[in-house]
Order: sequence, then structure tokens, then C-alpha cells
Amino acid sequence: MNELFGAIMEIKSKTEATNFFRDLLTLPELIEFANRWQIVKRLVAGEPYLEISKKLKALEVGFAPNAVRVAYLSVPPQVFAVIAKQLSAGGVHEDAASHNSHFRYIVEKPVGSDAKSAEAIWVSLLQSFKQ
Repeated sequence: MNELFGAIMEIKSKTEATNFFRDLLTLPELIEFANRWQIVKRLVAGEPYLEISKKLKALEVGFAPNAVRVAYLSVPPQVFAVIAKQLSAGGVHEDAASHNSHFRYIVEKPVGSDAKSAEAIWVSLLQSFKQ
């Protein structure tokens, strides 16, 4: 992954970035990547998850009563705590419980860059989502 990040750091213009990512990703992958980026920007900026949670509620109408709401965290280690706090503040896990649904968060490995950073991430997740 270091090689990939190094290549990204070498991009010098929007045109180069466009060409790089179009070569790297399929169009559906690029769209999904762009959508994830929009959510990450909002959460890192401290915007409450409440607006996203409202959209989820609207989408969940008609789902089975025991549906599972999932937060898939495939983000850089430095934003885990911010995102977890915003998800928790938005009540995403409580909303799921109030509709007889379940909430799960999935953390993509590797978690952190070493044992210390991995532990900090797990602590922030556990503090945000008490079981």
C-alpha cells in the first residue's frame, strides 16, 4: 500500500489525478470512492451524523424488522475516532435498536499502524458504542 500512497503523492494536477484514478478504478468503484469521500469529509468536519441517519431511516422503510444496519469503516486511522463519535452522536445505533433492528460496525484491517494506534482505535470505538 505504501507504493500506492507514494504514487498518489506524486500527482501534480487535477488532470493527472483524473487519469490516475480512471486507470486504477472501474467507473462504479470510482463513484463509490467519491461517495465515501463525501461522507468522510462531512464526518471529519464535525457535521453530525443525524442527517445521514435521517436518510437511512427513509431508505429502511419496508425492510424486515430485524434488519442489520452496518457501518463499514475503511478509513485512515487518524479519522476513526472522529467518525465513531459522529456516528454515535447521530444515534445510528440507537435508531437501529428502536426499530427492532441491529447495528454493527466493521473495521477493515489493518487497524492502525502499530499496536499502540490499533489500541487507540479500539478504545475510541468502544467508548462511542457501549455494548
